[in-house]
Amino acid sequence: MLIGLGWDVGGWQGKKQGFAVAVWDGMNIEWKNSPYVTSLAQLGSDPSKVLDNLWKRFLGKEISPDDTVVIGIDAPLGWPRDFQALINNASEFPKREKKQIKNRFAYRKTEQYIYEKYEKMPLSASFDKLGNNATVAISYAKEWANRDLYRVLPQQRNFFCRRAIIEVYPGLEKLRDSFKNDAVQSALDRWASLSHDAPDAYDAAICALLALSMADQTGETRLPRLEVPEDKEIDETVLKAEGWIYHWK
Repeated sequence: MLIGLGWDVGGWQGKKQGFAVAVWDGMNIEWKNSPYVTSLAQLGSDPSKVLDNLWKRFLGKEISPDDTVVIGIDAPLGWPRDFQALINNASEFPKREKKQIKNRFAYRKTEQYIYEKYEKMPLSASFDKLGNNATVAISYAKEWANRDLYRVLPQQRNFFCRRAIIEVYPGLEKLRDSFKNDAVQSALDRWASLSHDAPDAYDAAICALLALSMADQTGETRLPRLEVPEDKEIDETVLKAEGWIYHWK
């Protein structure tokens, strides 16, 4: 089975952690259980057990070793390299840029790519309030990678694996023609019947579909393929340091 877990990340103290699970059973995209919006406190103090609890809530059981599982997270999973150097006292004074998107203390190469290609200005993890959510996402992703054999792409591996964590950006998809894809639209139409009481989980549903696109390496779900960084002429050392926002082509 192909499983996409979507997480619309909230802050450390808030109550808006949105989760959704979409699966491909070989014939259809199905939503498992109802939308779930909660707080970190309710998820428990052990990050490793959080996934177990989520699988039991959505699937009613643990995942199988044969399942392909991708977790799509709506929050930065990395920081700009120049910002990393700054906080480690290893940076040079920056050149003043005419556009904020060029500020390498604020934006990663992947965010600059999003801006240049789609004219969408992402929030900055280091300059905006998004830093709260980013520290949540990075902390949990690191624990899951360390304990549960997931790999954060492309930082920890530059090729697909059957237990993967990726950064996604549902806000970008809402502005584009992604939902004109029949598989995406029909899945979200079915989601609408579940989501009337959980509007904060809608982005999590898009995250889950993006994750399912990554899990589907053969195109059987008919979801759009993901834009991957390999052919964007971004240095591999930058990708491993900063990450990549996976989005539909």
